[in-house]
Amino acid sequence: QLVMVGLQEVEMGTMSVGKDAITQYLAKPKAESVTAAAQAWVSMVGDVLRSTGDFRKVSLRQMSGMLVMVFARAELEPHIGEVATASVACGVLGYGGNKGAVAVTFSLFRRRVVVVSSHFAAHQDKVEARNADYAKIVRHLHFHNVPTDKPQQQQQYEASNVLVLGGDLYTELSSSSASSGRRLAGGSPGISPRKA
Repeated sequence: QLVMVGLQEVEMGTMSVGKDAITQYLAKPKAESVTAAAQAWVSMVGDVLRSTGDFRKVSLRQMSGMLVMVFARAELEPHIGEVATASVACGVLGYGGNKGAVAVTFSLFRRRVVVVSSHFAAHQDKVEARNADYAKIVRHLHFHNVPTDKPQQQQQYEASNVLVLGGDLYTELSSSSASSGRRLAGGSPGISPRKA
C-alpha cells in the first residue's frame, strides 16, 4: 500500500554539497525541489510503481545526494494529510549535506508516520561519528512546513506512531561479534561478517 524509497549519492561531488548548502541555509528549500538526477529517479520509481497499480507520490525530499520518496496507492490518498519534509546535514564540517538525513512525515488514518533516510560515515573506526550524527538527527529533525496552529507536529521524530528508519547506516559486524551475529541469524552459515 505504501512504498518508501531512500537513496544516497544521487548527486556527488563538492559542487552538489555547495549548491545544497546555499539552498538549505540562504533560501528556504521547497519540499519537492529536486535536481535533474533526483528527478530521474523519482520518475523511474513512479513509472515502475504505476505499472503495477495506481500509485501516487505523497512527497519527497532531497539534500545534496540524499533523496527520500514516499508513494501510496490511490485509495489511500483521501486518508493522507499533514505532509511535511525535513532534513538534517551532518557532513562536511558538520553542515554539509553529503551526510545526514532527509525525511517525510504525514498522517495516515490519523496516525503520524515518519520516514527517514540517512547516510552516515563509512568504516569501522567511525562508530562514534555515526552515533553522534544519529543523535544530531534526532535532536534537529523538525518539520517546519506543518500548520502553524500545530507546533507539536514540528518535531515528530519522537512523537510518531510509525517510524521507518533506513539508509546507509554502515552498521557492520566485527570479527569479535561474529558468534553473536550467527546466533541472531539462527546459526545460518550465510552470515559472513567483515573482518575489522
